[in-house]
Amino acid sequence: MTRIPLRYLTVLILLVFIVLSTLLAYRFGLNAAANHVETSESRHLEALAQRLRDHAQDMVEWGERARLQQTLQSMSEGRDINLAVILDAQGHILAGLDAQYVGAPWGALTPHRLNPAHYTDLSVATWLGDTDRVGKVFTSESRNTLLALFPITLASAASGVDTQPPSGGVILIQLDLMPAKAAARDNVRELVLQFMGFLVLLATLGLFFFHWTVIKRVERLAQATRQFAEGDLNTRSGVTGGDELADLGRTFDQMVTRIAESQQTLRERDQRLLRAQRTARIGTWEMHLPEQSFFWSDEISRLLGVAPTEGHFNYESFMARIHPDDLEAARQSDRKAMEEGIAGELDYRIMAADGNLRHVHEQTQVIRRPDGQIRAVIGTVQDITERKRAEEAIFNAKERAQVTLDSIGDAVMTTDADGRVDYLNPAAEALTGWPLMEACGKRPDEMFQLINETSGATVRTPLHACLREGRSVGLANHMVMITRDGRTRAVEDSAAPIRDRQGTTIGAVLVFHDVTQPRQLARKLSWQATHDPLTGLFNRFEFERRLQVALKQAREINAHHALLYMDLDQFKVVNDTCGHVAGDELLKQLAFTLLAKIRDSDMLARLGGDEFGVLLENCPRDKALEIADHLRQTVRQFRFVWQGRVFEVGISIGAVMLESTAEDMNAVLSAADMACFAAKERGRDRIHVYHPNDQELIQRHGEMEAVSRINQALADQRFRLYVQPIIPVASQKHPPHQEILLRMLDEDGRVIMPGAFIPAAERFGLMPAVDRWVVHHFFSQFAHILKEDPRNESTSEGTVYAINLSGASLNDEQLPGFVIQQLERYQIPASRICFEITETAAIANLNRAGLFMNQLRQRGCRFALDDFGTGLSSFTYLKQLPVDYLKIDGSLVKDIARDPIDRSMVDAIARIGRVMGLYTIAEFVEDDAVLATLAELGVDFAQGYGIARPAPLSMATPFNGPPRQRSAPTSSHRPSLNGMAQSRLPNTEV
Repeated sequence: MTRIPLRYLTVLILLVFIVLSTLLAYRFGLNAAANHVETSESRHLEALAQRLRDHAQDMVEWGERARLQQTLQSMSEGRDINLAVILDAQGHILAGLDAQYVGAPWGALTPHRLNPAHYTDLSVATWLGDTDRVGKVFTSESRNTLLALFPITLASAASGVDTQPPSGGVILIQLDLMPAKAAARDNVRELVLQFMGFLVLLATLGLFFFHWTVIKRVERLAQATRQFAEGDLNTRSGVTGGDELADLGRTFDQMVTRIAESQQTLRERDQRLLRAQRTARIGTWEMHLPEQSFFWSDEISRLLGVAPTEGHFNYESFMARIHPDDLEAARQSDRKAMEEGIAGELDYRIMAADGNLRHVHEQTQVIRRPDGQIRAVIGTVQDITERKRAEEAIFNAKERAQVTLDSIGDAVMTTDADGRVDYLNPAAEALTGWPLMEACGKRPDEMFQLINETSGATVRTPLHACLREGRSVGLANHMVMITRDGRTRAVEDSAAPIRDRQGTTIGAVLVFHDVTQPRQLARKLSWQATHDPLTGLFNRFEFERRLQVALKQAREINAHHALLYMDLDQFKVVNDTCGHVAGDELLKQLAFTLLAKIRDSDMLARLGGDEFGVLLENCPRDKALEIADHLRQTVRQFRFVWQGRVFEVGISIGAVMLESTAEDMNAVLSAADMACFAAKERGRDRIHVYHPNDQELIQRHGEMEAVSRINQALADQRFRLYVQPIIPVASQKHPPHQEILLRMLDEDGRVIMPGAFIPAAERFGLMPAVDRWVVHHFFSQFAHILKEDPRNESTSEGTVYAINLSGASLNDEQLPGFVIQQLERYQIPASRICFEITETAAIANLNRAGLFMNQLRQRGCRFALDDFGTGLSSFTYLKQLPVDYLKIDGSLVKDIARDPIDRSMVDAIARIGRVMGLYTIAEFVEDDAVLATLAELGVDFAQGYGIARPAPLSMATPFNGPPRQRSAPTSSHRPSLNGMAQSRLPNTEV
């Protein structure tokens, strides 16, 4: 078959396309032109008929027939009108293109002027009554003429009788369409010729584009395909782009690449197969019987340890290599193949040239001629020395496994595919009570019984499911075994299938682990996890778990429960007096006593130390308070005797009702703890019921929240140091003093005064941490001040800074070491630091306070006794405390100018200070009168808002502290705030 090039085929297709397109365009153009001619001429004819009717009515009415004839002829000029007449109702021609027919009847017109198909009925009356024809323009069946038929009203004068009423007539115009259509066809031919030229140009451009984008690429692809067919696997199409042809080219390239890779893979596979044969040490030999020729492969030569050579060898030389013990069997096998044609297999040993003994496996195959005679015998010889060694190793491993099974502690039992026992190790014999000889052939269910210790139901061993499903199956928890002798042992069991090489299940192995002791230990641990080891009551963990359940019931089903939080009163007395052993015994006896006083449905738990909790389930408020009071009275009446001494204890109870509006567990426990604390603060040995609107509890809750805010402020570094100056009163020789004060910032950066957080910090033991923060941060900032001190303020004669310490910090044995470490770290002159300790804290911790002061005074630090004068016994302790300053309490100072009693008390303190060599500092100095009175009494220093308000430490100068707020009026004979401190305190409002 002749192959047509793609370019020629493309040109042929384009030519056919051009011809067909031209014909279709010509046909469509003719139809469109004819329709256009008909539509256009129809509109013109209708307009002509309308104008003619409008003029004809007047002309006929006035008898101007000659003018009507002339008008009809003038309107018809320039048109292909071959018939135009006006007829009256009787069918007479009133006017027409042919004047010779005017006045003649309608039928007088020659037939060639008429279209018989349109005028089958020549009655004008009929036309006037035909609404489908009169008043319209319609086309003839041949579509070559147009006919307009319009009615007209004629006056009586038109018919020649004046007395007659007006009558109807018609205007009939026939237009010939042939000339217009002929002109239209000429135009269509010209347009079609232009269109054909455009198509030729477009086809030429398209052919050029198609040639470069398709034909050339297809030819490259075809050439690559031919090269590929000729065996060139390195050929590539070279077709690029993003169209389907490019996809075809890429697919072809991928196909060639993969075929090349496949051939390379096949070559590598052949090489691997050859290497595998060599690795497996499989050789072949052939014995041709007619010629008695014997051949062996190179692999047999390597197996024998001789040089591989081509050619044939003597059969006896090969047989000579066989071990003497296996030689006869080998000859017998070959004889059967050569003489009887029986193929066979045989394992024997051969002796290599190096003297090593090799095990081989031989297989023979007989080749016969068409007549059935034996033509040759071929054989394969495979070195199985490693396999023999592996079999020996497997045998040894089996022996070791047998010994291992006999020695392990778990009971191991194996069965066949029918589930009958065929092996028991000694541990299984001891566990079940069945010796191996008696157990063989029995089913496990016949040897022992498994029972669920929780439900008491009998359970089958997992052996049946294991054999049926072919997978490992474990025994459920809480199983016990009833052995042959009736003993009960807690066990854990598992069964696994035993499969052959084909994966068929041929048996199963059951492993029993005796967990009697671990399970007993687990029960003990479980009990210990939920119970208090001292009292035997539920512990806090289990109590909180049950409380969570109760809260959920309260929210979901509107259950009513109650929580009692109980704390023993005077328990510390027993502990401190008789020791912890007595305290433990008290708790055990009291727990046993309380347990007998609650309902069976209630829960009593030891929450820690001497705190107990009771959960009263489904208990209304009145009943809960009744039970709480009964428990309180029980404890009140309880007497604890220890070594001849009798102790009484009480109990404070906080009660919380668990209702549908109860919050989470932590909130409930916190509320119960606050209620219990309120009961203690109100006198102990009483019950306090928590209520959300309880102001006392709200205050305690606020303090607890303040504790959280303090801790967070410590973590976020939201404390700020302020400073307030302490100025000399009577003598300007004293060095200036400044007191370091503390403020806290909330989350929004607003300043919180000490009165809002210090009480909570003192109550909940946070003051040691706060004091350490103040010491560390002030020392670090003071070190920066010393570096920028132009007056060499690093000497011991500079400004003294007073730092307040809480009573709790006095009990911190590590605090003196911390202060000393900070002094050394920042190189702070110890004489510039004065620690203020309140009088009440010092008296309450007199020994500890003295020890604390002595440790730091040895380093050079100073001490002030703050709030001095609030107690009459204050003077008694002054001799025991190594203080340097007495800060007179502000309640005694603020009214000394007006109150003689306060004046006398301050005067007495000032005298005592001078006698003991101590400086006095007056607080709450708010005006000049107070300052003048202090000067008269000999007080050394003054501090207060009248001198300066506290300001941030960052705004204070290294010498003057915070700026002064106001200037007080001066007196010529009394010290003035303005006069004494104006040079040191700028007149600036803070």
